[in-house]
Amino acid sequence: MEVGGWEVIKKYVELDLGISIFMSICITGDEKLSILPASRFFPNRTYGIVLRKGKILSPQARRFMELLLHKKRRAVAEDH
Repeated sequence: MEVGGWEVIKKYVELDLGISIFMSICITGDEKLSILPASRFFPNRTYGIVLRKGKILSPQARRFMELLLHKKRRAVAEDH
């Protein structure tokens, strides 16, 4: 069975209608669920900035990107 929305899926699991795999961000701690860590079975996630081709960024969006890229450069420099 396929259903949409994390809250619906969590409710089905709480009602004993199956099991599921969630990202930790979906768990609030208020659920009546047992959580078993499974990160060793899944690859690390990679995130990126998505924007429309050819769009001129607002000053706020440009600054946000600059902050992210600066933080990334610092993290890379600290690893070496």
